[in-house]
Amino acid sequence: MSIVKMKRISVAGMAEDRKDLIRKLQKLGAVEISNQDWKLSDPQWAQQVQKGDREPELTEIEVQLAKTRLAIETLERYDTAKKPLIFTRRLMDEDSFLQQTKQESALSSCRDEALRLREQLNQIDEQINQNNLEAAALAPWESFGVPLNRLQTAKTKLILGLLPLAVETGQCAGALQEEFPATAFFEISRDKSMIYAAVICLKEEEEDVWRRLRGFGFNRIALEEADATASQRRAALTAQVQEQQKSREAVVEALKVQAEHLPKLQLLHDSLALKRDRCRAGENFLKTKKTFLLEGWIPAGCEDKASQILDSCGCWYEYREPQDGEEIPILLQNSSFATPFEAITQLYSLPVAGNIDPTKFFAPFYVMFFGIMLSDAGYGIVLALACALLLKKYRLEGMFQKMIRLFFYCGLSTVFWGAVFGGWFGDFFTVLGSMFGADIAIPPLWFNPLDNIMGMLVFSLIFGVIHLFAGMAVNAYLLIRDGHPFDAFCDVGLWYLLIGGIGVIFLGSSLGLAGVSQAGTYMAVGGAVGVLLTGGRHNKGIGKVTGGLGSLYNVTSYLSDVLSYSRLLALGLSTGVVAQVVNMMGSLAGDGIVGLIVLMIAFIIGHTFNMAVNLLGSFVHASRLQYVEFFGKFYEGGGEPFSPFRADTKYVNIVSEK
Repeated sequence: MSIVKMKRISVAGMAEDRKDLIRKLQKLGAVEISNQDWKLSDPQWAQQVQKGDREPELTEIEVQLAKTRLAIETLERYDTAKKPLIFTRRLMDEDSFLQQTKQESALSSCRDEALRLREQLNQIDEQINQNNLEAAALAPWESFGVPLNRLQTAKTKLILGLLPLAVETGQCAGALQEEFPATAFFEISRDKSMIYAAVICLKEEEEDVWRRLRGFGFNRIALEEADATASQRRAALTAQVQEQQKSREAVVEALKVQAEHLPKLQLLHDSLALKRDRCRAGENFLKTKKTFLLEGWIPAGCEDKASQILDSCGCWYEYREPQDGEEIPILLQNSSFATPFEAITQLYSLPVAGNIDPTKFFAPFYVMFFGIMLSDAGYGIVLALACALLLKKYRLEGMFQKMIRLFFYCGLSTVFWGAVFGGWFGDFFTVLGSMFGADIAIPPLWFNPLDNIMGMLVFSLIFGVIHLFAGMAVNAYLLIRDGHPFDAFCDVGLWYLLIGGIGVIFLGSSLGLAGVSQAGTYMAVGGAVGVLLTGGRHNKGIGKVTGGLGSLYNVTSYLSDVLSYSRLLALGLSTGVVAQVVNMMGSLAGDGIVGLIVLMIAFIIGHTFNMAVNLLGSFVHASRLQYVEFFGKFYEGGGEPFSPFRADTKYVNIVSEK
């Protein structure tokens, strides 16, 4: 059973030992601390305990952590050091980590300096943007020779604005001159969208002139006042921007220098994150004036290590088996081969307690299905080598590491099935050989699906039946384990007989063996009668009959499930067909150097695309066959993952020799 058995742990201790216990439990990383808020609504508990209140301290840590993240993001933007293709946490022993994070004030000063430079840079950028916007607004008015702070006299007013291109400026000027003889209209400039104009009028006529201008679509604007013309002001702004750019470059250089302290800030981040997690864990403690109480879950087998810690802190504790109704967290533990496939289980849903971890059962099928669907040995070699290189070069962790290992196994499977079906980048080597007059052919170890589609379909369906029967076998195991062997016989054994009988009938017919077909008929009829008689055994009255009929009707569902495995054929064919089309297109340029170059270009582009698309398709459909056909026979998901209180860091992987 690959679901780790869990035990409930209860701990009580003295208040002064709480911080030490929290730190040691975080280092152990094997106890999931439960929330106990429900006890605060229980009158019996509420009179004796209260919730651990570390909100002020937690808030302050969150603020410091947010500032540190911002500083790291800023320095990462200007860090000129070479970055790895894939980020991995750097290893650091516990003593070194504690020693380097002990001087928190020095680390904080590095962070504050980075934030100061960031703020300075933002201010400079804001000034540059403002100056550039103002300069852009003044560009159409460069020929306007009036100082921008002298747009009026004692009796006149100068109005600046925009007109649509469709307006005839002569007509507008004439209309103003006719109605307001003391008014003058000037077109300053125009561009692709607007006409820029100035109007001089008497102050007492300003409102009337403005009203008349609006009839022509005139939009009034206001420029920033300055004791200079638009041209002079724009030149001054351009000079300011140049000076500000120099200041900006100086700040950027300072940030690049400050980026050398990124490792220190990353240590500060992880140190603060650990403190934050300890505060959050402390909020799940209940306390009195002098004592505390915690409850949680611990994997069976970890009690000895936990007991050593609890004894060192002078705590009282007990372990007990889970009770009915308790929601038990789920932790999976599998063999080295099956562990990567836990990622597929987790993408669907973890099993509930009392069910079974399906990972070790479907892992071999998943690998085989993936290989059959991708079905090109060349693609498999590329996939396996790429994954092996990542695993060797980088210290991958978590879900990503599981997925890379999973694809490594799938790559090996693809190499095997590609060789079985004769796919080596499609027929690339045959095409390449023909360009040089050589007959290069790599024959399949078994058969080429493109030449024997029906054979491939039959193989896919047989493989599907085996997969379904394996899922049904797991269901039978669960029924027998739970004390229902008769249900296992009725709900699984009889269906084995019925479905197997149908398969034997087809086998006998295809081979022309009447005796085999007759034996299959007896099997199928026997299974069908058994299902009909026992399908409604849990119902009452007429339900026993209708229940049997309903159960027998499920044969259509099983046949539909078997037909689902035709996707093995479909995806395998699509990989091979597209690969051959790519090779054919690459060979259209003929022989010689030019033809070889075209073939290689088509090879790189076409096969990269084909591999990427079918890699995704194989992953999705191999998963779908597990989720729908296999899991549907026995699996009950919905379990909550085991989430222990541990040193959860982002940049540093803290290791301890102990």
